[in-house]
Amino acid sequence: MASPISPKRFALLVGIDQYSSDGSRKGENGKSLSLGNLRGCVNDVRAIADFLRNELQLQDPRILLSPTLSSSSAPTKPTDLRPTFDNIKKEFDSVAEQAGPGDLFFFHFSGHGARLQPTSKSPPGRSTDPSLMTMDFCCGKPAVRGWQLNEWLKRLNEKKIRTIVTLDSCHSGGAFRTGGSFRTPEGWTTIPNLPADEEAIAEMAIESGSRDGELETSWSINPDGFTLMAACESHELAAEKSVNGVSHGAFTNALLACLKQSRPSESIVTYRTLRDQIVTRVSGQTPRVFGRDRLVFFGDKEPFSATPIVVRLKGERIYLPIGKAHGVRERSEFTTFPPTSHATFSVDDIDDFECSAPVPSAVLREQTVQQHHYQIVPCRWSLGNEVLQVLAHPSLGSEFQQALHAALQDTIVGDIEITESNDSYGADSAVFGVAKRGDGGIDLAGPPSLTGYEGPLRGLDLTGNVAQLALKSAVALAHLVRFGQILSLSGNASPQLAPFELILKPKENRGPRRRARGYTLC
Repeated sequence: MASPISPKRFALLVGIDQYSSDGSRKGENGKSLSLGNLRGCVNDVRAIADFLRNELQLQDPRILLSPTLSSSSAPTKPTDLRPTFDNIKKEFDSVAEQAGPGDLFFFHFSGHGARLQPTSKSPPGRSTDPSLMTMDFCCGKPAVRGWQLNEWLKRLNEKKIRTIVTLDSCHSGGAFRTGGSFRTPEGWTTIPNLPADEEAIAEMAIESGSRDGELETSWSINPDGFTLMAACESHELAAEKSVNGVSHGAFTNALLACLKQSRPSESIVTYRTLRDQIVTRVSGQTPRVFGRDRLVFFGDKEPFSATPIVVRLKGERIYLPIGKAHGVRERSEFTTFPPTSHATFSVDDIDDFECSAPVPSAVLREQTVQQHHYQIVPCRWSLGNEVLQVLAHPSLGSEFQQALHAALQDTIVGDIEITESNDSYGADSAVFGVAKRGDGGIDLAGPPSLTGYEGPLRGLDLTGNVAQLALKSAVALAHLVRFGQILSLSGNASPQLAPFELILKPKENRGPRRRARGYTLC
């Protein structure tokens, strides 16, 4: 029997410190345009390439770099290794041709970003195209527009190529770094398009049904194999910082620091966890993750476990970035995530979007915890003031009932009542039922308003001895209880005023490509 073929892995890393200008691009005032040079983008790419080679054994990443500010005397790079629009597109086309289902592609961009005048194929209903600025943009060549990048990524996804994108540029939550300490052009007004801008998108066939006017802002294609990490929100700037005398993008520096600490080749780290860790290391910008954020970094698996929550320690309390809006109730318990020593925290103060808990003295003595943010996972959700009622069929016996009660106490905080009843399918819509099957297994039933139907839950096959049956039943019941809490959130609106205003305005048809009338959010 032939051994399975290992998936191929591809990487394209783009870093632009120096931007060329020959006078081809002019502003509305007729003056030639130029982009300020940066200092950390080439360093970003070199650091990422080293990490890919050393930690993930991806030995041949494709690298497109501009000259650095200090490399004027260095040998000139071959033109096919420069980060121009044509070269970037050529590399995407090459991956689309060489890669197949199950293969992986990683794309990183460090450089300037800007908002450009829309083209004839830009998403309708918006005034600018957030774009990644190529090295030769001011020489009359195209930029990579956010919606255009999405079409390239969509092409890969349709071939079932797993794709990861990281963007360290200003406005990258919408697809964009600034001169000096930020990565976006300063003082730019409207930039008239050139024929080259239209030529770059002339052959693109875009279906009107998928052309969301906010596509490059939300990255809303969200296909199964797609994950994008952005340095900041679409309205924010991506900072550069100097670390030990070397300039880097703040986002890329934090990303690599978190990856080196987590060592994804030896442990499980998801994109969502990475994002939460990065947030604690940067300020003035809000890193984002879109698409498959629960996948393991550079993997195709979604771990069947709770996503760790990054918390902060202040004084003798920890603060969690979740609250009533997430279904947290008083006395909910969380436990530390490795490598931190085991400790359990019980929530006693909850706001809408944050909660806190006292820290055990043993944890406070750990210097590593005092110096860094760390991770916790939920271990027992609280019932609050509610009582969990379970009807157990008499045929299950008292031994099972006692074992089930103990197992539920290990998974839920609150009052639990297990009562014998021949009607174990929950005639009362507020209770759960447990019954013994003819083959010795267990059937569970829940409120029809929760499960969607009457009778035993479908898809469960609970078998084993008494202890195993009790544990498996408790896990399933705890899951149902938590699901019910999430469903009930709609009835627990906050009495506080929302920190935003929502206005729905009719959006008239504009052009033949818009088939339906829609609404825009303001």
